[in-house]
Amino acid sequence: KEEEKHKMDKMALELELKWTETLRSVCVCVCVCVCVCVCVCVQKWKSRLMHLFCH
Repeated sequence: KEEEKHKMDKMALELELKWTETLRSVCVCVCVCVCVCVCVCVQKWKSRLMHLFCH
């Protein structure tokens, strides 16, 4: 009985670790995408502003 409980605890812990790892990689991916989008938008606005002020 005790061994079975230990087995279940181990499985639960492994599952929790997998989920944590997955969520972390998803968050990193989302953060990278957001940063890239922001950088692209900033570059576009910079070029538009430069165009307006220079001409």
